[in-house]
Amino acid sequence: MLSVVIDIAAKLVSGIGDIFNTLGDIVEFVASIVQGIIDWFLELKYQLIGDPIVIDLVDGIIAVFQGFIDSALEVFSGFVEWFVGIFQTIYNNVSVVLENIRLFFENTWLLIQTKAYEVWTYIQTFLAEIWNLIYMKVVEIWTIIHTWLMEKWNAILLLCQTV
Repeated sequence: MLSVVIDIAAKLVSGIGDIFNTLGDIVEFVASIVQGIIDWFLELKYQLIGDPIVIDLVDGIIAVFQGFIDSALEVFSGFVEWFVGIFQTIYNNVSVVLENIRLFFENTWLLIQTKAYEVWTYIQTFLAEIWNLIYMKVVEIWTIIHTWLMEKWNAILLLCQTV
């Protein structure tokens, strides 16, 4: 039961990782579009190389887009790490709780086994004592009956011998 829950939790964390991999693909797609824009401006820069104002403008635009990509990737990777960290913390806490539950049931079962053995031993001792008391009474009664019968038999034999 515990291993099933742990497997489910592991698959949940893995599924969340897959979601972020898909989001990473989307970010890569957007980054390729932005890179295409940067490349277009670089091409424009090379065509207009004669004017330093245009070159500075193009360099500024390229720097803005490159900064945008770097900032977006930092924000996205920070978010992914934070989000995965939440699920990792949940997984770790759930694992600890499930282990504590497992130990509780294991200790409870051991206690039940110990108490059941003690009760069974008590019952065996009790029944043995009752059996011994019954046996002793039966032997005592049989001895009384046997003695009485032997006395009567001996009296009959004695009577027969005198006659």
